[in-house]
Amino acid sequence: MVDLVGTTNTRIVDSVTGAATLLTGQSPSQAFAMLDAVMVETLGMAMYNAVNRQQNAGMTSAAAVTAACARMLGAPFPVP
Repeated sequence: MVDLVGTTNTRIVDSVTGAATLLTGQSPSQAFAMLDAVMVETLGMAMYNAVNRQQNAGMTSAAAVTAACARMLGAPFPVP
């Protein structure tokens, strides 16, 4: 049986350790970046929905006023 203890190149060990440290160090920042992206998307959709709801409410209000004015104009005038 071959004894492999001590045959690992220290440069390889340092490279793997450095890569693991780099990935471990960057994972919180990547998670927060993803969280920020999701929050921006959610906020944008909420603002879009609010504007859309406001426009629809204005259109409904204008239609109600138009219908009321049409009824008033269509009503017969009282004869004196």
